[in-house]
Amino acid sequence: MTTKTMRAKTLAMLLASLLALPGSPADAHEARVGALKIEHPYALATPPGATTGGAYLKDLFNEGKVADALVGATSPAAEQVQLHAMTMDGDVMRMRAVATIAVAPGRHVAMAPGGGYHLMFIGLKKPWAVGDEVPVTLQFEHAGRVDVMLHVEERGAMSMAHQKGMTMQ
Repeated sequence: MTTKTMRAKTLAMLLASLLALPGSPADAHEARVGALKIEHPYALATPPGATTGGAYLKDLFNEGKVADALVGATSPAAEQVQLHAMTMDGDVMRMRAVATIAVAPGRHVAMAPGGGYHLMFIGLKKPWAVGDEVPVTLQFEHAGRVDVMLHVEERGAMSMAHQKGMTMQ
């Protein structure tokens, strides 16, 4: 086998292994409603007995020319789904419900652990485990409703680091 052939095979194996990693393009999923594109809706696994859980959208992009807003969400997986904003005040994490999450034309809104916006599921019917799928209906002011499936992922080192040593209010 030539060196060139070995390099090509090694590169092909490396590419295949990268595509198999969680969170890779091979795992990505999205939904669309009106001019809105929702990329990689996901939730984090919850501990046994948990009654609340958080969900996120890697990217919410308004491809249109008119502002829109996420105004609500529902799911059979919980008694209630609230839109939340999280901010840090020193070492104190402050979380509060918000009425809307605005999405300006041509703009992105990321909903991620550790800061900003997220969906808070209250009164979970059962805890979420890695690999579960959680249905949720998102309601937008102009674009209307869209059903998406949240893929439940493992709590990463980043989200655990954000939780360590922080007080929630």
